[in-house]
Amino acid sequence: MFKVDEWFRIIVNHITDIDYVRPFLNRISRFCAKKWNFQVLWELRNHKKMRYGQIQESLKGISPSTLSEVLKSLQKQGLIKRTKQGKVPPYKVEYSITKSGTELIVASSALVKWAMRNKA
Repeated sequence: MFKVDEWFRIIVNHITDIDYVRPFLNRISRFCAKKWNFQVLWELRNHKKMRYGQIQESLKGISPSTLSEVLKSLQKQGLIKRTKQGKVPPYKVEYSITKSGTELIVASSALVKWAMRNKA
């Protein structure tokens, strides 16, 4: 059994190994590079459930095709959930943030605070 300080040392040494961290940094960079990802997540965090039109209305400047692409991508990554209601078209479709999406918002809050302090 590891002692807490020994376990912490092992974790810190593992995290500071750039070869270990690089794939995760690449994944984070790809996600952040997409302009609308975080904006859609923050909207869903603030409103709990939203329909496609509501999301588009709240995000000025996003095209319908881009919004559709972002929603599909976030859903595929398990960050949002798409719920279809009704048995016959037109279906009522709502989007909501998942636990994983909420965790990402919490983690990104430190970056938002940093950006606010360092208005670059």
